[in-house]
Amino acid sequence: LFARVKPNKDAAAPPGPSTHQPGLDPAVFGKHPNGSAIEAASLCVQAPSVVEIRLPADLFAGAEFIDELLVHEGSGLRSVLQQVREWRQRSFELAVLFPNSLDVIEHLRRWGPTVILTDGDVVFPPRKIERSGLLDAVDGHTLIYVHKELELEHIRRRYPAKHYVVVDDKLHILAAIKKIWRRRVTAIFPRQGHYAYDRQILAKYPPADTVDLTVERIGELLDYDLKSLIEAGCAARPRVTPR
Repeated sequence: LFARVKPNKDAAAPPGPSTHQPGLDPAVFGKHPNGSAIEAASLCVQAPSVVEIRLPADLFAGAEFIDELLVHEGSGLRSVLQQVREWRQRSFELAVLFPNSLDVIEHLRRWGPTVILTDGDVVFPPRKIERSGLLDAVDGHTLIYVHKELELEHIRRRYPAKHYVVVDDKLHILAAIKKIWRRRVTAIFPRQGHYAYDRQILAKYPPADTVDLTVERIGELLDYDLKSLIEAGCAARPRVTPR
């Protein structure tokens, strides 16, 4: 998964050729920058350095990125820990979009305000939204809550509308929104991301009984017009075909 190790200009470069393809020369693993041996599966770089990771969007979109970073014995602990803190702050900026996500936003904006509605802590979501290009795509229209399904009245006051279209890969969120807004909302479930394939969630909230429309890819929404989406939310049963 490592594309290359790109060191700061003041730091020594780890061994191995630079490449834009996924994968890193195994020779860069198992060595300390001073030449001594370390665990074969570990990559050790001299701070300050940046390890650039290229992730195929189709494979990793919607997944979590988890790292384990340790300070090597004998390193200048205080300065390295400060660099680690700064690195972890920057690492939150990693954001991968599903294919056609920005195209769908542009498509939907023809009919009304398009808003990023998300939840989570106050650090990761804002950085992710900005870094991914979503913030610019919606002209800054972003709402971040701890539990967005509990803030529907606030959402309604901020963005009043006769009908809403909500796209989310979390079925329990869509179920909660649909229960309150009923036919005032079209709940759309894109079958992408790790939440979309959670067996427990799927068993508790079967898409056919929970949402108005299920798409395999977010890009499929480019095939729908406004009338189709509204009709899907107002229908007695969630059945609709693209137009």
